Amino acid sequence: MVEHYRCVDLAGASSRLGLSVRVGRSEWSVRPAVRGGLEYDSGEVSHTVGASLTFGRRYGARFIVDRGVLAGGASIVLLHIGGYISF
Repeated sequence: MVEHYRCVDLAGASSRLGLSVRVGRSEWSVRPAVRGGLEYDSGEVSHTVGASLTFGRRYGARFIVDRGVLAGGASIVLLHIGGYISF
């Protein structure tokens, strides 16, 4: 997956390249997943791990929590809340 998002205070934008693996069955109406990837934020690259919950089938909501560690050892936690449409 490739993601590009902007911070809620519009302070900057980040890009993320990663992998998401669904833990439950595809028939479930709430589908958990584990995530991992690399995030690029204004010259900083961090490794991220996280989890997500997807609600719905053809359309719905997704809640994601990612935790990353920057090169200097600082930690960052990202909360993504959004909707989606599958086609």
